[in-house]
Amino acid sequence: MQITKNIMKKQEVKIKIDPHNNIQFYIPSEYAQIHFGKKQKYLSFGAKNTASSMAEAYTTLNILQNDLETGAFSILNLDKYKHSSNREKIDYVQVEQLNLLELFDRYVKYYSAFITVTTLKRYRVIYRNSLLDVKDINVFTEQGQLKIAEHLIENRGKTTQYKLLGTLDRMIEWAKENSLIPRNIPNNFPSHRGKASKLPKKKREQILFLKDVQDRQLEYGAWTIEERNLIIETILTRKITNKFFSQIDVRGLLYEFLFLTGARPEEAFALNWGNVTSKNGLTYIRIDKVYTDGCLINKTKNGKVRNIPLQPRAAEIIEELRAAYSKLEINMGKDDLVFRNARGGYLRITYISKIWRGDVPKNKIGCVPQLVIDGKLPYYIEPYSTRRTFISLELQSGADLKSVADYVGDTSETLLKHYYFGNKNYIPKI
Repeated sequence: MQITKNIMKKQEVKIKIDPHNNIQFYIPSEYAQIHFGKKQKYLSFGAKNTASSMAEAYTTLNILQNDLETGAFSILNLDKYKHSSNREKIDYVQVEQLNLLELFDRYVKYYSAFITVTTLKRYRVIYRNSLLDVKDINVFTEQGQLKIAEHLIENRGKTTQYKLLGTLDRMIEWAKENSLIPRNIPNNFPSHRGKASKLPKKKREQILFLKDVQDRQLEYGAWTIEERNLIIETILTRKITNKFFSQIDVRGLLYEFLFLTGARPEEAFALNWGNVTSKNGLTYIRIDKVYTDGCLINKTKNGKVRNIPLQPRAAEIIEELRAAYSKLEINMGKDDLVFRNARGGYLRITYISKIWRGDVPKNKIGCVPQLVIDGKLPYYIEPYSTRRTFISLELQSGADLKSVADYVGDTSETLLKHYYFGNKNYIPKI
């Protein structure tokens, strides 16, 4: 009998209060593994710890407990377990009033609360753009779903088609769960996804307009210190026609800064002067937000806030910008941007990438592909290699893995799996 009580107690949903005084539901491991694939899971109730909110939370807890025990729980309907003031109000509409993109946008708006910033960007940009050519196809019919699947399989890479078909499957089920569409609407996307998974992977072409570089591309990789320095020098000495950037090369210095800090581009875009401090002769930056997809988001990719000291040259870059802005009489208040565009606004990855890879519509070759064509670099890698290069060079130099992971705002496991590429010139010492 004691064993039974312990098991039952272990499976009970509990109310917890987080450090910010927000109410959460603790999902026990058995249910967390079944529904979320994790050993433990917390669901936000969406309300502060007040007497009235706590009373409603206990009522919701009983509903959540019952749904978990009876099998009625669905991750597609988590709004059901939120405070009444935070539940998304979804009205039933006629299917004829919705097209594919409208339903997709509604689903992504709901789903955005459960995914990271960069994953959300993938949904809003890559996945949404992949549906533009089929937006007028009726997604609520078997024939329409087949046409959408065939288009994705024909025109998108295997990873995108597989993940997007899975997203469309969840989107249809979410719409049914929330009474947005009738429950008798067919959903053949799981079948189409299964077929797509068995197809061979297409070779990804990253810079189609550069014929001389196509066979010398790495989808992932890092540069040696000599290659890194060559890229930095080439970018900083390029011809600049813009009047503002000819006075202070913010974009070129940004690339050097990314190489020297391992920061994600969207973190550097959001950096303001209030994030820059000095202590004991060192310059520190506080990374606590990102600018991506045209939006400022007050958290980082994985929610980690970090205060990091800058190495001497990175600190010099900050001072170069400070001196240039002062000379140009540009404001440097705590909310003003460190890396800004000519009008004082945010830089964008699509804008600064033209320096690195080139301008496709104008058929202009960027700094890095040109170095490949000239035989000065062995291959081409996309701009995010700045982060991978910083991590690889630090680890090659003997830096502690955990310290590097904390510095760049990631885990040791992630660094070894996705960012560290070893030493190309390694020679055994024994």
